[in-house]
Amino acid sequence: MTIACWEVLVIIPVFCPVVSVDQMNSVLVGEFVTLQTGLTDTQNYDVLRWKFGPQHSTIAEVNIKDGTVSTFDKTFTDRLQLDYRTGSLTITNTRTKDSGLYEINIIKSSSYTIQKSYNVTISGEVKSLSVKEGDSVMLHTDTEIQYDDSILWMFGDIVIVSGSMYKAKRHVSIYNGPDGIFRDRLKLDNQIGSLTITNTTTQHAGHYKLQITTSRHTVNRKFLVNVEVILVMFISLMITLILSVCQRQLKKLFCVFFSLLIIYVFVIFSVDPLNHTLKL
Repeated sequence: MTIACWEVLVIIPVFCPVVSVDQMNSVLVGEFVTLQTGLTDTQNYDVLRWKFGPQHSTIAEVNIKDGTVSTFDKTFTDRLQLDYRTGSLTITNTRTKDSGLYEINIIKSSSYTIQKSYNVTISGEVKSLSVKEGDSVMLHTDTEIQYDDSILWMFGDIVIVSGSMYKAKRHVSIYNGPDGIFRDRLKLDNQIGSLTITNTTTQHAGHYKLQITTSRHTVNRKFLVNVEVILVMFISLMITLILSVCQRQLKKLFCVFFSLLIIYVFVIFSVDPLNHTLKL
């Protein structure tokens, strides 16, 4: 007797979450970071729930049905801002302990859930560079500029370079800065975004900030540039001048001591204690 067997395939519908590609954000301590949902309107969803850390603790939530916006985690101490229209989350006055994995669940009743994850890095590092007056200094980005990226260089709060890449075309604007101090002195590497300052003077000493924005993440860097002035020739000239005047006096030793004291006082009051530069 022959027994016929058939394999029966039973398909059971299971609603699984849709997981997006992780996004990365890097900012400096004290700045803010916004985690974009990519939504233009949340009205088509029921709940947007933000989670943080290895325990996946809920830190913020938008309830569309109730029309409420709530934050739950006390760790952020009123530093969370939630956009009701888009669901995007902004963390203000960032701290190093805010670094980690953030997740959002975008829930549409019981039919499906969209999940997105964000890797946030909060860095407090400022790269310090020293250069002799008249020499060039390069501020390295340690990255590469890709399609659709935008780049911004700032000196203090002033934009000195801005650029973007769209459809293989690069658009870069270089500004002269306050009082034209950067005129014909800035060079941007179009491949990696590094900035070179040529023929430096003490006016170029200070804080520089880089921001590279892509479709997936934002990179921030900070640099402190110190411009050193060589004092040997200046000090030698001062000593020679004072000694030539003191040669006619009997107390030459006193004149030498007095000249050194004058030079010491001059240097102390002329050097910027923050940037270690001589203000001449």
